[in-house]
Amino acid sequence: MHHRPIVFHLVLVLALTLSGAQIQASTTPKGLWRGTVGPSEVAVDVARDKDAWRATMFDLTNDSALVEADQVHVDGATVTLSFSTLQARFVATLGEQGLRGTWSQRGQAIDATLAPSKAIPSIEERRYWTSQGMHPHAPLATSQFAFLVGEWHGKNKQAPNTTLVWKGRWILDGMAVQNTSKTTGDPDTPLAGLTTQWGVDTRIYSASRRAWQHTYTDVLSGDITTLSWTFKKDALVSGVTSWNEGGKPTTNIIKFRDITEDRFTWSLDRSFDGGETWVEDFIVIDNRRQRS
Repeated sequence: MHHRPIVFHLVLVLALTLSGAQIQASTTPKGLWRGTVGPSEVAVDVARDKDAWRATMFDLTNDSALVEADQVHVDGATVTLSFSTLQARFVATLGEQGLRGTWSQRGQAIDATLAPSKAIPSIEERRYWTSQGMHPHAPLATSQFAFLVGEWHGKNKQAPNTTLVWKGRWILDGMAVQNTSKTTGDPDTPLAGLTTQWGVDTRIYSASRRAWQHTYTDVLSGDITTLSWTFKKDALVSGVTSWNEGGKPTTNIIKFRDITEDRFTWSLDRSFDGGETWVEDFIVIDNRRQRS
């Protein structure tokens, strides 16, 4: 989701732009405030839980990565925020133009203003996936494979006597998604108890490549396959990849599609002539979420 550097780790030059809206009558800095920090757009959410104040800063330019204020002190219309991870401090007072004050970081003190803002969809998405286990500084696109977290049972239309069991989880503190997959013969069939496929998949989103980096380790053969994935329309699609199957080389494209809360389809298009011609949906596996 290594931690992605965000612009706040640099020595900041703040140039905050206003929406032009005037602040409604208020006596505290509670609310959502938005502006620009150097090349990045940011938002600061100041909230009160019972008797305690809290504040979160979101780097909207960098996938809405968030950082929580370590200390929040409110004295009337003035708020003081401290961010130890950024080595930064923001002291501002509520006025007609917004939160106006000084951003201090690494020896520099710069005047700044944050304007009021309404709900920001990217922030709500970030909050949701963070609550589901994704690292707050992971690229927001990491949520694309979050559906795999949990347990799924799949039926292969071309091999109806087997069941594929997927077990997914967050790893690296929510920076990546890993799953095992194991296909075994169903009871009371000729393949009963036989393991026909068994592997481990590790997927991490690369913000610089704007693609998923994926490593699959085959437990039965010890072979390792690397793939790259991108999100296209309503499906996650792998790059073209080749491997030997049954002693014959094959060229393959894999898709995760029809993804909902409780089901998804895994399909494989295959070429036996190096990509000249393709058999679409050569393998199709319909998967259902298992709930306790």
